[in-house]
Amino acid sequence: MYRKEQVKAKYKAAFKIVNSEADNSTEDSIMLKELTYTIQTEVNQLPDKCRSVYELSRNEHKTNKEIALHLGISEKTVENHLTKALKRLRVGLSHYLLIAIVFMVK
Repeated sequence: MYRKEQVKAKYKAAFKIVNSEADNSTEDSIMLKELTYTIQTEVNQLPDKCRSVYELSRNEHKTNKEIALHLGISEKTVENHLTKALKRLRVGLSHYLLIAIVFMVK
């Protein structure tokens, strides 16, 4: 009888882990969608040239030199636009960093 109770206890523990992971994956999926939407909203609020540079860099994976040639601007201007875009995104997404830290501590 003792062995049966151990097996049942292990099964219950495994069941709880599987169910909690399923719950977390749904929550993670929702948070990822919300984060993606927020990032896109922040990117859309960037000035036109800055947004173009950011999207060419991050979405199309172009180098600074390729972006400069494509847009007809200097590489330094590309660097400045990327710096400006990333700074604004960091500020706009700072509350997500706090949320991430809280979840990592749990």
